[in-house]
Amino acid sequence: MSIEELEEARATSPSSSYSFNSPSTSPTLNTNSNWDQTTNGHSREHSDLTRANLATLNCQQGTDAENVAISNTETGEWNTVSRGRTNRKRSNSTQSFVCVVAWLVKPEDDDVRGNALMEHIQQIRRKYDNAHSRWEPHVTLIPPFLVPFGVAEEGSQEEIGEKNADDAIRQITDPFKTLAILSKRIEAVCASYSSQLIHFGELSKFSLRRYDTYHLRPNQEDALGTLELVNLQNALANVLPEAHEFSRGSISNIKRRQSQQQKPLPPPQQQSLSTSDPIPSSLNGGGAKSMITDNAFKPHLTLGQAPGPIKADEINVLVEPLLLNSSQSVNRIAGQYTGPLIVKMDKIQLFIKPINRSGPYDIFQEFNLR
Repeated sequence: MSIEELEEARATSPSSSYSFNSPSTSPTLNTNSNWDQTTNGHSREHSDLTRANLATLNCQQGTDAENVAISNTETGEWNTVSRGRTNRKRSNSTQSFVCVVAWLVKPEDDDVRGNALMEHIQQIRRKYDNAHSRWEPHVTLIPPFLVPFGVAEEGSQEEIGEKNADDAIRQITDPFKTLAILSKRIEAVCASYSSQLIHFGELSKFSLRRYDTYHLRPNQEDALGTLELVNLQNALANVLPEAHEFSRGSISNIKRRQSQQQKPLPPPQQQSLSTSDPIPSSLNGGGAKSMITDNAFKPHLTLGQAPGPIKADEINVLVEPLLLNSSQSVNRIAGQYTGPLIVKMDKIQLFIKPINRSGPYDIFQEFNLR
């Protein structure tokens, strides 16, 4: 299940000349609109501002995670940078965060057609996607999970390296120390995978009880860049086993997490990597040579939800121009740019937000692919 069903997130783009009044007519776009500069969620402008306010994390040994300052651009409740507050030592109370690893789907700045197509997608999402106000178009790689993973015994001052890394990270009470370790793992994986062009060439859907969720996906397993994307997700899942164990998807998981605070945690099913662990050879490169077997990960870009056939027909009509595969560099039908929609994936993001805060996630760190 995608992050949209788990988190009900949304990302807005307020200005456009696009019309949804008549699905039987071809919609028009204001191609001068820069879709990712007008969104509330994680636009380039917002992301750059957020990253500018994030204290740089040094994931080397000796990092004083108490001095890491993260900016909450909405409330400032835990901001010690952008609003001029001085750093101060945190209390012993544990603050929990919801985390997601995802790829924000953004064309290059100079890709006129790509940005016009993304504005088209944003307009569809504003009409039909319950998650549009909190998320830009994205592909979820690791769905929502909670940090910190566990609570150390009262008075314990255990640090990474004093015991097995799998046990140690589960005993850390400071979420920022946990995030620093996870960031190091993600960074190591990304260093082994190269940038890819991803072709979103097919409209598909996930059928749920009350509605269907429509999305764009690569049109086949051997489509441009898709195999490498799937292998990247597999590698991330392998080095972040705790993300599955501590996923935020049900009340039972939260209750289980609370009960785990009262008793020792069992050994993990998969080996996780500490900040100094090498990436296993099976994850180091390999890329497109790996085989896709029964993988639950289906890369997709959510467009919206349709509770019935009328809405489904509307979405189908609006998406049709995105699926055209023109050999021309620029092709227009009725004044509108058409597909193919091909976007370069050259970085992914780790998002976080306090568990009790609504609204968009903050970009905790971006990771470049090689």
